[in-house]
Amino acid sequence: MAALRDPRLARAILALHRRPGHHWTVAELAAECNVSRSVFADRFQATIGMPPLRYATELRMLLAGQWLAQDTLPIQSVALRLGYTSQAAFSRAFKRVTGRSPGASRNAASLAGSTSLAGAARQGAG
Repeated sequence: MAALRDPRLARAILALHRRPGHHWTVAELAAECNVSRSVFADRFQATIGMPPLRYATELRMLLAGQWLAQDTLPIQSVALRLGYTSQAAFSRAFKRVTGRSPGASRNAASLAGSTSLAGAARQGAG
């Protein structure tokens, strides 16, 4: 990732990944990089291809999708870990970004996992 090769942007990317549930502002991320908001926002957009706060949202939804698929955490707990004050707000954001609700995403991952297990069991029996 080109952003990690840029020492200034790398600090912001690492901060976002260390604290995905924090309610980041462009000003806070720019301060992590010791540059102005406009310089940071322009550099981030040019390097990553999206605005910094959109990246933060996409990161949160990526983590949420992984946690919903792999863990038994309640959706409310996933929402709280990612800085959402309500399950409803988290669910709206998740659906807006991923195209499906958190429950549907969890169910799809569960079905995919059981299908994989069934296929592995059939192969082992053959």
